[in-house]
Amino acid sequence: MLSTSVKHENQCSSWAVEGQCLDEQRHLLLHLKHNLSFSSSEFGVPVGLSSWDLNTDCCRSWEGVECNQIGEVIGLDLSNKSIVGSTDGLACLFCLSHLQRLNRGYNNFNSAFPSAFDRLPHLTHLNLSYSYFVGQIPIGISRLMRLVSLDLSAFSTAENDLLMRNNFSAEMPEFFGCFSNLTVLNLFDCGLKGNVPQSIFTLPKLQFLALSDNPLLEGSLPEFSQDNSLQYLSTLDLSGCCFNGSIPASLFALPSLKILYLSFNQFSGHLDESTFESCPQVEELDLGGNKLEGPIPLSIFNISSLSVLFLDSNQFNGTLELNRFEALTNLSELDLSDLLLIDTNNINSALFPKLSFFRLHSCNLRVFPDFLQNQSRLMNLDLSSNNIGGNLPSWIDNIGNGFVVKLNLSSNSLENPIQPFSNNSFRELKILDLHSNLFSGPLPILPPSAWSLDYLKNNCSFMPSNISSFLSNAVFFSLASNNVHGQLPESLCSVGGLEVLDLSNNSLSGSILSCIEGIGGGLKVLNLRRNRHFGTMNASLPKDWALRTFDLNGNRLEGQLSSVWAIARGWKSSILETINLSILSLIGSETLPVPKLGFPNMMLRNVWCEEFVHGERVLRSLFVSAFVFGAVLGLDRRLEALD
Repeated sequence: MLSTSVKHENQCSSWAVEGQCLDEQRHLLLHLKHNLSFSSSEFGVPVGLSSWDLNTDCCRSWEGVECNQIGEVIGLDLSNKSIVGSTDGLACLFCLSHLQRLNRGYNNFNSAFPSAFDRLPHLTHLNLSYSYFVGQIPIGISRLMRLVSLDLSAFSTAENDLLMRNNFSAEMPEFFGCFSNLTVLNLFDCGLKGNVPQSIFTLPKLQFLALSDNPLLEGSLPEFSQDNSLQYLSTLDLSGCCFNGSIPASLFALPSLKILYLSFNQFSGHLDESTFESCPQVEELDLGGNKLEGPIPLSIFNISSLSVLFLDSNQFNGTLELNRFEALTNLSELDLSDLLLIDTNNINSALFPKLSFFRLHSCNLRVFPDFLQNQSRLMNLDLSSNNIGGNLPSWIDNIGNGFVVKLNLSSNSLENPIQPFSNNSFRELKILDLHSNLFSGPLPILPPSAWSLDYLKNNCSFMPSNISSFLSNAVFFSLASNNVHGQLPESLCSVGGLEVLDLSNNSLSGSILSCIEGIGGGLKVLNLRRNRHFGTMNASLPKDWALRTFDLNGNRLEGQLSSVWAIARGWKSSILETINLSILSLIGSETLPVPKLGFPNMMLRNVWCEEFVHGERVLRSLFVSAFVFGAVLGLDRRLEALD
């Protein structure tokens, strides 16, 4: 898929050195450095602009500085320099009036968008991506009529990078359609909304346009002229917006178009048979997640240059024969999910010679497609939510020559293979999803190096005694809602890297508390509810847990409330969101020490506890009103205790 980072021919980090630095320019740069704030590295040393030294030539020795032949600074790369705080310290930057290229991406300014860009009239390249600017895009940008490249993108998936996202939350300015020299415009995921100016689609030199992942951004596609509209456009990414209307056939006739992403919009209507007759050069096409209707045009199967094709989640009708793809020998990624009917009969064994990613989610398949055993390059396979029954094929571990990385067979009716797989099978498999099938007995597939293993809602009855050897790299392991019985394998108690462990709704028994003391401190979710565990709660559980959810509801635990609070206070309480411990025998009649809990993310409501007095069960309500926001703390037996 398309990278959100645009690479330009002249990267700041490789700018050429020209003349000797002018004193005035040196002092402006030093003043800039002095006014900026930097976060520290793990060793406490600032990580940015360390090469900017008064005694060296700024044009020849300073990282990220480019000069012209007379020593004027014309290029400045401040990207990824750990700059933090407001943009007040950047005021002297706008005194570098000869700047042509400026890159301030990948910092954390946490402030409004700077407004003095009109003082830099020579700018041709401006990159402010991943910098956590907020508010409206200033009108001063409109005066930069020499702009060739503008990047305000803001995407981030890592939890600790959320503060690096731009969020303008503003209407898309009309003046974006006035930059007649623009070749690159990247506005990916930056909070823009309203209507996209139609003038954007008439910029004569535009080569790259990304407006994707702005879900409040609306618009429609115009008819594209063969003479003067986007003749040089090679990449158009409008995915994840709110465009509507039909997709004009003239779009596919743009002579330079190679990458087209229109997924997850509201495009509708039929695609004419002639739609794809004029686009032999398109390499990546994503039309998934729209409301397109009618049959899939046969002309699409003649685009021999295609390497990526996503047609999923539309309203196409008719039966699609996979043999239609025979001419598309360059396909490496194909998604046909949610199509009404896929015909996998009599498939040519040489079909898809380069396929590495294949999704047939919810395609009404009833048998496991045999042709998959010939896919020597396949690494990511999704056949989830079909009606595939019978035994898991014995050859499935040979798909991709044994190098499958992600396998999703969930929500089918698959059963265990006739012969168990060897311990050397699936050695490269990282993500396995087999939930909601008919597997029974032992776990059918146990890859030795997986990150995520999901066996939810099967009928598996036991785990191997050496389960830890298969979880050495796992962060997610779910065997919930099976029929696992007996005690937890001792080796499970020493698994160190898990973040989510869900064994709820089984028939596990024995003392659980001594086991979970050995599980690593990175655990975030521990769900053992509705088993048959017993034991006494005490304050000896791990103190370094980063738990967000701790659920032992529906077991046979006992202890005092004060022990529960002592355990919880020992954890990283600013993160803790849910404790759910169904304590069946509470010793004494203690008062809930609400003011001493100290969980800022937590909210309390009615807490039900159960104790036995002279052999009779008594339900006691310890009412606590909600006092902060967050999740719910419950020591409850739920309503089934009243039955």
